[in-house]
Amino acid sequence: EDEILRVLIDRDNQISFFKDKADVNYKALKEEKKRNREKDKILKEKDNTLKEKDNALKEKDNVLKEKEKMIYDFAKTLKESGIPIDTIIQKTNLSKEDIEKL
Repeated sequence: EDEILRVLIDRDNQISFFKDKADVNYKALKEEKKRNREKDKILKEKDNTLKEKDNALKEKDNVLKEKEKMIYDFAKTLKESGIPIDTIIQKTNLSKEDIEKL
């Protein structure tokens, strides 16, 4: 009878040991899952920030292209009006070659 009782106690101790180990692992996995969610959130925020920066750069590029077009149009108008190339260069900062191509 003592032998059976000792076997049952050993088995109960093993069950408790593995249950404790399982609880520790569960808590560790839960914490890791929480950290991963936080990392995902940070990555999404960074992704959104990069998209916003990309859009801002595209917009800036479009504005610069429009500005460049306006300068060329202005230079063309000045050239067609008979304004000297040196004056057009001063007003537009375009090269002599660029103006001559207009």
